[in-house]
Amino acid sequence: MVDNGATNCYIRIDAAIELKLLIDPLDISQVIAFNRTTTPSLGTVRADLIIKGDSKNYSVEFVVVKDAPRKVVIGKNFLRGKAVLDYVNKEMTFHSAEISNPHQNDSKKERANSRKEVQLKLICGEAMECGAMADIEKVRDLLDKYDDLFKMSNGKQKYIPGVEFCIETGEAKPFKQKVRQLSPDDKKALENIINDLIQRDVIRLSNSEWASAVVLVNKQDGSKRLCGDFRELNKLTRRDCYPLPNIELLLHRLQGKMVFSKLDCQDGFNHLKIRECDQPKTAIITPIGLFEYKAMPFGLKNAPSQFQRAMDNALKDVKKEAIVFIDDIIIASLSVEEHLIDLNKVFHCLKSSNVTLKAKKCKLFQDSVEILGHRITKDGIEAQPIKIQRILQQNKPQNLQELQSYLGAINYISKFIPNSASLISPLRSLLKRKTKFKWESKHDEAFDNIKKALGHLKPLAFLDNEAPKIVELESDAYTIAATLFQCDKNDIKKISIVDHKSRSLTASEERYCELEKEALALKFALSKFRPYLSSSEFIVKTGKPHFKTSVEKREISPRMTRIMLDIQDLNFKIELAKKISAFSTQNDIKKISKDLDLIQNVYIDGACRNNGKENAIASYGCYWGENHPLNTNGILEQNASNQRAELVAAIKAMEQAISSGLESVRIITDSNYLVKSITEWLPLWQKTNWVNSKGKVIANKDLHQELLKLTSKLNVIWKHVNGHAGVKGNEEAHALAAKALDTNMISLCCVTEQIDFKTEQEKDSYLINIKK
Repeated sequence: MVDNGATNCYIRIDAAIELKLLIDPLDISQVIAFNRTTTPSLGTVRADLIIKGDSKNYSVEFVVVKDAPRKVVIGKNFLRGKAVLDYVNKEMTFHSAEISNPHQNDSKKERANSRKEVQLKLICGEAMECGAMADIEKVRDLLDKYDDLFKMSNGKQKYIPGVEFCIETGEAKPFKQKVRQLSPDDKKALENIINDLIQRDVIRLSNSEWASAVVLVNKQDGSKRLCGDFRELNKLTRRDCYPLPNIELLLHRLQGKMVFSKLDCQDGFNHLKIRECDQPKTAIITPIGLFEYKAMPFGLKNAPSQFQRAMDNALKDVKKEAIVFIDDIIIASLSVEEHLIDLNKVFHCLKSSNVTLKAKKCKLFQDSVEILGHRITKDGIEAQPIKIQRILQQNKPQNLQELQSYLGAINYISKFIPNSASLISPLRSLLKRKTKFKWESKHDEAFDNIKKALGHLKPLAFLDNEAPKIVELESDAYTIAATLFQCDKNDIKKISIVDHKSRSLTASEERYCELEKEALALKFALSKFRPYLSSSEFIVKTGKPHFKTSVEKREISPRMTRIMLDIQDLNFKIELAKKISAFSTQNDIKKISKDLDLIQNVYIDGACRNNGKENAIASYGCYWGENHPLNTNGILEQNASNQRAELVAAIKAMEQAISSGLESVRIITDSNYLVKSITEWLPLWQKTNWVNSKGKVIANKDLHQELLKLTSKLNVIWKHVNGHAGVKGNEEAHALAAKALDTNMISLCCVTEQIDFKTEQEKDSYLINIKK
């Protein structure tokens, strides 16, 4: 079908599969149909277009779509300049010769110069993509020199010399699985695959006692891949503990590089020959017979480890020039000239090891390259665009399995998302045991927030070992998170992000106090970032003012002590993440210390006459400072008790702070009950629906709920001090409460000067900031 209204040429997916065209899934776009609806494409293919009566073959790029009115649609991007349409006679005439144009040569040069990629045809007939930055003639010479790298020897599988794949099963007895029946189409595909593997000397007929079933897996191009179901064999196989490279550290080795090439092994695992005595263990049982592998297949327990060992050994002489992760090889250089030399070295090593490369998957002289789910440029590391797009196009999960798949995709790119654990926390709650999968509005909100976050991802910087490092912590009720920054060596103010890490807290960790959660965040951060941190001192930034003091003074709880023991070998200094700015109001009632650790103080106290009796009377007092306009006291109107008096005093102080425009305040009390109930018990009571362990409604529920509401409007730091111990503010607050109660005041032991609060705060472990 010819459509001069179509912007591009299109081909339906079933036609692309039928013609066995290779689909490039990386080139995804939005297709707008004639009715203005949009649908994502499935990729692109390139095919030769032959016009009847025309001696030329045209290489055309088609956009692959799921639905189209015809299998093939020829659009105006191809028709322009090539054909004349006659709508009356329904004829299309192609030019038999190039149209004369005085600017033709110039336009061709411009197009050639604007092309970023060049397709190089190898002697073996394969084509390879090469960046236009390269000296094409020199690259051609290099590829001609190593033409054997891109073809098999006489069509047979080549093996890395001196290496055999072993399957150690000890005294385990052979097993036999049943034949899995296939559809006619799959059976035909299986026959083709088996014949190809036999011709390549990868498998052979077998009479083994072992027999694993097979499964056919769909490839991205629509073809099938044969895989053995080796789960039973893998259970019996001893593990090879050779380590795979850490992907993150591997990528950071590309720091400072400008030119990249990506090489992909042709049927990589097949490069290892299986030890003769172990070949029968790999036997696969199919509807067309029993076969065993001579070359290592996918799916075996130690296949990745042993192949990584083989490739590490093959490229041991070019460790500086190339990085390898199983069958993916990246060569990175500082310049185009250096890159040509590096490619020659790598090609030489690969040829010496009998490695065959897949030309159509290799890309040379690129300014960016995609590997292992990441996009690498000279500027840093980005999430692979296709992965982001697939997540954005995914519908809301309808069941537990779809949710797990969705969260797995998010987890893979979580390093690009600040505190991703907090973002997905509502969705993760659906994974809890004994939790029914029920999608609610909070899950909709989390799902939308994830999409918004994906639209604002920032690239990560390459690690610079010599640059100063900063670790910033974050902790809340349900998650802990950290971000690693590094400063520019030449400009300390220029900061870039290296990595984000986060995780959810366990049920027991959620009950930790705020300082303990911050300590847990520090331990988590340094355990994750330890490979990035040298012996030089680095800075840890915290948003909790008193975490710094507690850690440095070593006046911490036993739990915090245990947490900090694991990181005591690292050299770091804790600083506040944000400086506290000066406050000012119309009534000039906001006060702040010049010391950035200190904010406005208010002392509170409660008093009760005949506590616990029917005729009990209770009062409260709030002391802001000498002759301060906010100093206040009062009587409780009902349900008098000493505990309720302390709670009401806190509520009054918070209401005063909010009405005065304060954003932060420190409330000091001698009530252990008040501090513990707010900093430790409130989060638990929320989860238990305000009942205690005996199933009874907690005491003073109404006042605790009121306190909880106020904490969302005010940043509060709670401090406990000993009562009647000479702290003037505490004694003054008690005096205000006692005055309201109109009782005789007890003898006071007041200091003559205002308390040195900086010294006092360092003595106490109840310094908890409860605002999230």
